[in-house]
Amino acid sequence: MTAACALALLGAGCGNRVIPLGPSGNPNTVAVAVETFIGVLPVGESRFYSFTVPREGLVSLTLLTLTIDGEPSDAPVNVGLGTPRATDCQLLDSRTVPAGPKPQFTDAFPAGVYCARVSDLQGLPGDAAFAVNITHPR
Repeated sequence: MTAACALALLGAGCGNRVIPLGPSGNPNTVAVAVETFIGVLPVGESRFYSFTVPREGLVSLTLLTLTIDGEPSDAPVNVGLGTPRATDCQLLDSRTVPAGPKPQFTDAFPAGVYCARVSDLQGLPGDAAFAVNITHPR
């Protein structure tokens, strides 16, 4: 098992947490699901994963790991959230970021079907294994 898969599986086991919504000190909480999207990103291409948000709330995307030839990489890739369109993901929001432990972005979304996409826009030196966590209301 690659390091990316191991780290992603660790993140996948963190589902069903309770996080606060709203200003600091707000007692309102919502149960969240964490879905893990693991794959290989070929040079110059993209990969996407569809998921359902059953109710309005915050959706976060975290590019946890990116490895090339088995070694961690800090190369930036484009990650985004959008809506599925045939065989692709039409992005609503995206960022070009390196992998890291904190969400690269969080946006409020109504209930619906969405997708996360990872794209190589800057010419990675080789195919890259990746792990993405998507956190959304349950």
